[in-house]
Amino acid sequence: MKTLPPEPKRVYSLREAAEFCGVSLKMMRARADRGTMQTVMRDGERHVPHAELERVGLLPNAEVRELRRQVELMHNELATHRQLVESVERDREAAEEARRHVEQELHEQRAVATTASAQLRALEEQIARASWRERRELRKQLKTKLQEA
Repeated sequence: MKTLPPEPKRVYSLREAAEFCGVSLKMMRARADRGTMQTVMRDGERHVPHAELERVGLLPNAEVRELRRQVELMHNELATHRQLVESVERDREAAEEARRHVEQELHEQRAVATTASAQLRALEEQIARASWRERRELRKQLKTKLQEA
């Protein structure tokens, strides 16, 4: 049966932190003195939080954990971008469908207008050739058709 590794301490003395991270106590003190690593005072002794050791990259495998964290962030960002691309694609398809519908309606309206124009020309020619009685009859028919429309 495999046992889990012990839970890391939340804070370490400078000596414990140096041993845990595999560096010298002198180097750990120098970082704390320069302020490149934050420490907290406990019982008159400087201690380093576990998160601070991780932040400054002193923990074993800290680089690997940081890279994994960055990869996870990139995966999340990629998923967000994919969702955005899919949304834009759906919007583009909807706009394309609307454009096709409008074009179809436009073509139908043009066909109706062309047919009506041809019928009007034919009727004008018929009126021009007709006698005054035939013109009166044609006007009545035209008036009736306009009222029906």
